[in-house]
Amino acid sequence: MKIKSLGLKISIVVSLLIVVTVGIIYFIISAETDSLINELTGQEAMHANIALSKALDEHRREVYIRAMLVAGDSNVIAGVKSKDVEGLQYIATTYLEGMDTVSITDKDGIVLARGHSAKMGDSIINQNTVATALATGARLGTIENGALVGLSARGGAPLSTRKGILSARSFAAATYPFPNMWTT
Repeated sequence: MKIKSLGLKISIVVSLLIVVTVGIIYFIISAETDSLINELTGQEAMHANIALSKALDEHRREVYIRAMLVAGDSNVIAGVKSKDVEGLQYIATTYLEGMDTVSITDKDGIVLARGHSAKMGDSIINQNTVATALATGARLGTIENGALVGLSARGGAPLSTRKGILSARSFAAATYPFPNMWTT
């Protein structure tokens, strides 16, 4: 079939050019949009990661400082020495503000008092902060998984006397709104 009309030939060529041009424009816009979306998503992920790291570090510092305050409290040291469980319970409760949990242990990691619970007598020596404080005398602030609050910031510091380590205490402050997000 041969097209004889010049006007029809020009119309077909112009129509084909328009279709090809629209196709090329669509392809370019699609590629640029995908590239822009990927770039923005990458930037948002990077900013979210930085914000999460800063928040976790801030919580870690907060519990570390709180651990040092409790460990240095002369009433806590006196309460552990005299085994004044009721007094320790009251003191642990006063230090609870802004924290999710507060525990005071003996030299073996056995809980003498909790600010968040009346439960005592169990061992929390498996917590890194407690084990480190008791074994080495070091103060520690970490981010780790907790049984009660999921991902948590924990601080531990030994209650020290001139005769050695008397006890340790440990906190956990939830830093993630998803309890037990990472459980072991």
